[in-house]
Amino acid sequence: MSANATFIVLSYSARAYVQALVQAGYHAIALDAFADSDTQQLASMTIKLPYNKNGFDADVVMHTLQNLLANPAQYEDPAKNNSPLNIQGLLYGSGVEAQPDLLLSISSILPLIGNAPEVVARVKSYEFFQDLHALNIAHPQTSLIPLTQDGDARVLIKQCNGSGGTHIHYAGPDTPLSDYEYYQREIVGDCFGMLFVADAQGCECIGIHQQWPAQLPHCPMAASTMLGPVSIATSIQAQILHMAETLTQHYQLRGLNSLDVIVSEGRVFCLELNPRLSASMDLYQTLPALMDLHLIACQAKPAEQIVNQKNDSESIAADVSGAKENDQSLAIRAKKIIYAERDMYLANLSSLKNNEHLVPDWISDIPNTATIAQYQPICSLSTEADSAEQVMNLLEQRVQSLSEWLIKLQSSKN
Repeated sequence: MSANATFIVLSYSARAYVQALVQAGYHAIALDAFADSDTQQLASMTIKLPYNKNGFDADVVMHTLQNLLANPAQYEDPAKNNSPLNIQGLLYGSGVEAQPDLLLSISSILPLIGNAPEVVARVKSYEFFQDLHALNIAHPQTSLIPLTQDGDARVLIKQCNGSGGTHIHYAGPDTPLSDYEYYQREIVGDCFGMLFVADAQGCECIGIHQQWPAQLPHCPMAASTMLGPVSIATSIQAQILHMAETLTQHYQLRGLNSLDVIVSEGRVFCLELNPRLSASMDLYQTLPALMDLHLIACQAKPAEQIVNQKNDSESIAADVSGAKENDQSLAIRAKKIIYAERDMYLANLSSLKNNEHLVPDWISDIPNTATIAQYQPICSLSTEADSAEQVMNLLEQRVQSLSEWLIKLQSSKN
């Protein structure tokens, strides 16, 4: 690939994907809703875009991209001394599920690296559950009309094109649906996700991770804690992989994708397919060329480079498989999103973010603003160790350390 190869990343939060690109030797331009300080440190350029419950403002995104392609210098940070950037295309993460038309518009002005807009539209619609039924893939009972109470099983309301779990809430006796919502009977069990790379004909598992929600008062299923890779029963792993392979072939998936499932009494139920870059990539940042797998599978690299890197890609997959068996070639990691329990003012944050050595390296997604609204994400914590128990114990210690750190920041308010 040409010198200074640069990829634009469009996502609700772009940091994890920018980090993976930089780790693989590329330049990145971040377009997201936060412009966190560590994203700015990693990216060649970072542009904060307006974002609301409906997603990005499509007109603003297109205007920004057109200006960026026409005159990238206007967004450059003089302190970074950037060389001319050779933009190769745009990658996308969470936050665009509700906007396949925006993805289609983007594809008219630069290469879109990921699944086609029509794939995103189908997967993030109610028709996805009709497809699961036709493909004989187990999933919770799902309906557009109210579901009757069935014992202790509660009923959830979910949004087809939502992300991050913040769109999920419990249904009352007469709770109506809004646009793009559906009812789903809750299944009690253990939640897992699988990050996989697909090439339309088949897929390779990168890793399986366990997931726990934040259980915020207004959204009990908000994404919070991930732990992986985890060892699970062979039969469970086989069911998850079969689901991913079936969906890959049906939708002709490409690149990195993730599949969310719930396991109850030995059965696996499909909850959601994310046909885009996943936040779970954070658990596998130690894998070399993780982003190259995405670029290769999406055919964003020339054919000769795909051939040259084929053996590398296969060795990465083998390393992941080995790690799941003996936990030696890939450390176990955890990531936890920390949400504000109340409106917060972090007085010294603006100075701390400019002094990287003052911020522990296990804190990421560091906000670029001192004001954090209630229930909004503050930052993310990460841990790494040789066993799941060690990882989770260390994570709890760091949650406590962060709480003390935040108290000090708030106590500095004038």
